[in-house]
Amino acid sequence: MLGKIPATRLALIEKIVAQARKRVPRAQHELAADFLRAFFRGVAEEDLRAHRPADLAVAALAHLEFGRQRTGNAVRVEIAPPLDVDAATASHPDWAIATSRKQAEGIMNEGKAQYYDAAARWLAKARAAYHAAGHVAEWQAYLADLLERHHRKYKLVPLLKALG
Repeated sequence: MLGKIPATRLALIEKIVAQARKRVPRAQHELAADFLRAFFRGVAEEDLRAHRPADLAVAALAHLEFGRQRTGNAVRVEIAPPLDVDAATASHPDWAIATSRKQAEGIMNEGKAQYYDAAARWLAKARAAYHAAGHVAEWQAYLADLLERHHRKYKLVPLLKALG
């Protein structure tokens, strides 16, 4: 057993269970209740209070139904890289590069000079990912291309050069 669930969290989970019972056939009440109790067991009370119990029930029941529809050996779940670019740099450098470039290029291409420092921070993340992937030459080529494309943006150019 993983320990006792705090009473306040248990009360919030039971409200979710009550809402779920309104949405599933009687024959599935116990399955849904067991699933929801396990699903929300480690969720903080603040997070449970931030949403209506009915909304949480619907979301969790969708996960349950998704899992119940598995047939044969078909893969139904894909694992995405973490959303934190810094955390993903070592394990998913290509994703970190693409994500960082997209963020930086959105700022630079729209000429949002007040956000060029943020673009430079995104590019620093991209540089770290290029290096982690062993693609230093590709990083240098990309940076040279950026300097060429944005050479008229006098506030951006020094930030780009500093990344070299």
